[in-house]
Amino acid sequence: MRMHGVRHAHRLKIVASSILVFSLGGCFESPSEDTDPDSNAIETNLTDPFAVIESFEKAFNTRNYEAYAAFLDSELTNCTVTQEPPDFPWLTDNFPLLAGGCWNRAAELMMIASLSKPDYAGPGHPIWGTECEITPYWQRIYSENQVILLGHVHAFRNDGSSLDSSVTFALARRDGFWRIWRIAG
Repeated sequence: MRMHGVRHAHRLKIVASSILVFSLGGCFESPSEDTDPDSNAIETNLTDPFAVIESFEKAFNTRNYEAYAAFLDSELTNCTVTQEPPDFPWLTDNFPLLAGGCWNRAAELMMIASLSKPDYAGPGHPIWGTECEITPYWQRIYSENQVILLGHVHAFRNDGSSLDSSVTFALARRDGFWRIWRIAG
């Protein structure tokens, strides 16, 4: 009879331990994106070129102007071959096209500021559209301070269409972190 009581007490300990483990299990889960106040925070001081492009895409798609600007080198030149650049209203006398249909950092940031306005109904970005998916697939290291990445862009347009194209990023190391100084798409 005593043996039965010991087994019963042992089973109760196992059940109690199991309940405790299952009830505490939720305490150690990482917070979900919905409850994390910093889920839209974007790290801009990155040392991995592929992580730069991933975060750059997130900055564009979430219209995080500060992060987008932080990824762009002060000497940025952006060129497109997918559309005729004069079709874009933000390229004005204040932000003229450079030789070859390219534009500089100031024009790029004006473009992003225009796209970020809730009432903006003009064309999307010439390379990124209104939203994009960038997939880098090849890297060439030229020096410890210069890397070239080739990638694929799937750009969504505000008319419901989309465009697939290739893109080349040239990254330069500035103060230990990668910045985009050339984009050709």
